[in-house]
Amino acid sequence: MILSPKSITVQDLWDAKQEVLALELLNERVGLDRRVSDPDVNSPGLALAGHTERVAAGRMWVFGETEMSYIGCLTDEEARLRLDVLFSFDVPAVFVSKGLEVPAFFLESATTHG
Repeated sequence: MILSPKSITVQDLWDAKQEVLALELLNERVGLDRRVSDPDVNSPGLALAGHTERVAAGRMWVFGETEMSYIGCLTDEEARLRLDVLFSFDVPAVFVSKGLEVPAFFLESATTHG
């Protein structure tokens, strides 16, 4: 199935790629009807460190080992504050790669910001 970025929702992506990418839904309280308006994905490393001036709207984010390791170096409170800033942007979906552990405060922040 070829997906057009102008018409894709997170649900479309889930339906098309869940099996092949071994996706696991971690937050069932957030709907998958969000629209993906930019087909590129971002690594939010710089934004996580505080540089949020060039965060592109409508892009999905991938948190890899570097981002999750960085979050792990912060206090829970500081990590939550930084995630709250990130998730306040227009982020249709967030992926955590390689089956990395996702802290509860990460999911709480994501849920709070939809």
